[in-house]
Amino acid sequence: MKQILQKTIYLFSIIFLMSFGKMNATNYSFQGPGTDWYTSSNWLGGVMPTAGFINMGDVLDINSPCVFYQFPTGNPIENFGIININSSLECGVGTPALLNTSGIINISSTGSISNSDIGNSQFGIINNNGNININSTTYHLWNYGTFNNNVGGTITNDGIFENTLFGIFDNFGTITNNSTILNDVNNTFTNSGIINNATTGTFTNEGTLNNQTLNGMFNNNGTVVNNNLGQIINSTSATFTNDFAADL
Repeated sequence: MKQILQKTIYLFSIIFLMSFGKMNATNYSFQGPGTDWYTSSNWLGGVMPTAGFINMGDVLDINSPCVFYQFPTGNPIENFGIININSSLECGVGTPALLNTSGIINISSTGSISNSDIGNSQFGIINNNGNININSTTYHLWNYGTFNNNVGGTITNDGIFENTLFGIFDNFGTITNNSTILNDVNNTFTNSGIINNATTGTFTNEGTLNNQTLNGMFNNNGTVVNNNLGQIINSTSATFTNDFAADL
């Protein structure tokens, strides 16, 4: 009886917190005319996330080109809500930037994220513990820095995802590729989670694709192209499954 009561109280507490979050949700809109995340006049009504926090229930729209960078004493972006990117978001241009997301990021058909790097310094760092949906084929998600898709993190790609220049990408979560993933020359794409390359998906590797021991699982139902000096390393006990109708 006591356990039932405790579970009931816990359930109502969760419902209350979710309802409270929705009632106190804030809509943010980055409109420009400038590109600086930290300038309040670039935000509709001057309303911008406090200390970089987008809370559960909050919705943030990037409707104009935006540059996010992190001062040595500044704050990273901490996303627990929804970020809709309808223009471009650049993370780390000349100074470090850190974007941690446990919520949802939607990259629309007109949107893009550039996780920046200067001279192999990996100024931009993205840690995904939530959901990232890429719907852009004209623009897309570029990783020039460090991108960690952590355990529980999911990336669904219906556009173009490119690991380029000195980009480092580590996957511990799940990636579903319905379109195009590019791993460029000199880049490392490490998989310790699950990559599902759909029948419509193409994974082009010109760098190093490392399918890690034990946890790494690459399911190819589409096309994997290994160009130039690209190499695919399938470690002991890792799984690389190629559908009989797929191309490798």
